[in-house]
Amino acid sequence: MKVLSKIGLFLSAAAVAGCVSAKSIGFEAYYESVDDLPFINGPAAMPKQTDIYGMIVSHFEMAEEGKVPKAVVINFDGCRADALLNLDENSTVFKNAAGGGLYLMYTGGEGIRRQFTSTSPGFTTQLTGVWAKGRGGHGVVNNGRKKRAGVPIYTNTVAEMGFRTAFFYTWADHTKIFGADFDYARFHNLPASYVRCLSDEYKDDYDKEVRDRMIEAVTDGCDLIFGIFEATDASGHGKGFGFSPEYKAAVVRLDSYAGEVIESIRRRTAYDNEDWLIVVTTDHGGIGTGHGGQSAEERTIWMSINKEIR
Repeated sequence: MKVLSKIGLFLSAAAVAGCVSAKSIGFEAYYESVDDLPFINGPAAMPKQTDIYGMIVSHFEMAEEGKVPKAVVINFDGCRADALLNLDENSTVFKNAAGGGLYLMYTGGEGIRRQFTSTSPGFTTQLTGVWAKGRGGHGVVNNGRKKRAGVPIYTNTVAEMGFRTAFFYTWADHTKIFGADFDYARFHNLPASYVRCLSDEYKDDYDKEVRDRMIEAVTDGCDLIFGIFEATDASGHGKGFGFSPEYKAAVVRLDSYAGEVIESIRRRTAYDNEDWLIVVTTDHGGIGTGHGGQSAEERTIWMSINKEIR
């Protein structure tokens, strides 16, 4: 594997001990719990959640010669790293990682730039490549905040390069958080679409609509497709993150949905002439029936990627 150019060192357990939930098993024990998973890195050298922005943008800047750059980012909202223990070796997450790697990563900021391990900060960090706090930060330290103007998200950045992009979601707050970016794309006639999925047809499982929309975008030739599946977060809040039967079932179901999206890519007639980057990841973990703190269960996230990190 190539060495990631911007690897960040994870905060030690001692540095965040004051913020660890009483229910947390602690960082050392948590890392031991995922030791059987095929992560290619350890806790001392985790990529940051902020690194994903650069991975996506650089893929479109430095695509394989003679091929059209394409990318899909599939997000399992609130999926803990140890939740992957519920998947077998033939799962989408593991098969996708065979081409690049399965990484432990971290969210929640660092040092004085610590932020809540919540949905809004997590996805805003991934999409902008910066933490919430400090000069140049995106400002979304917790749910309910709007992103600062002038901090671009990669769906717009790639669209400004002339590629078609699409963003599919169900949670209404994303409309508020990224509203200025949606307006920017419309005002500048960028080839970027932003779609909130909430059709009655999918009311029993709204992630099906996100899956179907992503597959449609792949079939239609969209260049960068970003989608968020919510079942893991919903079941975590309802029944518990990590160990409830409902949470485990949600992880397996979303892995299957991700597989269907990826299979639609491989069915493309132009597939051999395209250079696809496929990322499956999450925004934050969880503990008990909540998240937002700095425990190992909340801060530790993961990424499955089909190409070596440049």
